[in-house]
Amino acid sequence: MTAAGRTGRTARAAHPARAVSAGSGISVESWTKIRPGSLIQRKRSGGRVGRRAGWSRGTIAVELAILTPAVLAFFASAIIAGRYAIAKQAADAASFDAARTASQARTAREATNRALAAAQRSFDAQGITCRTPVDVDVDVSGFGVPVGQPASVRVTVTCDAELGDVALPGMPGTIRLSSTFVSPLDTYRTRS
Repeated sequence: MTAAGRTGRTARAAHPARAVSAGSGISVESWTKIRPGSLIQRKRSGGRVGRRAGWSRGTIAVELAILTPAVLAFFASAIIAGRYAIAKQAADAASFDAARTASQARTAREATNRALAAAQRSFDAQGITCRTPVDVDVDVSGFGVPVGQPASVRVTVTCDAELGDVALPGMPGTIRLSSTFVSPLDTYRTRS
């Protein structure tokens, strides 16, 4: 309406969309509604022109049904890879602890016993459960080297770690972890 039609009011500026439509060949009266986020619709004598918002109804559900298993499998794979990395680091830490503890022993028998105990403690501290007892192979040949010459202890730790709590169907529930570490013996300390 114009200002002449109502008393006491001034004329309002044209709606921005109506101002734009003037150059597009669409009459001002053809616009029915303009809302943010909706399609601009116009009337013709036969009805509405343009797509309705419901034409894609249901496609989001289909996309979600297709993508959900893939996204879940990706996250499960990331968790399994993380668990494998943690388990591998635990095996490395166990072999390091076992070799270091064995190198501080005075005899070969004591070195073997200490290495086994240290490896088991290390796996327990890391929260890694081995399906079979931890296998610790200790090379104590360095204890036979005369004092004053360099010698070392080599320890290999093997564990079949349980990963069944995070495994996907079709994946093994255990993984074989093995790590070796060498620790030097004190050159001038007596050993037997």
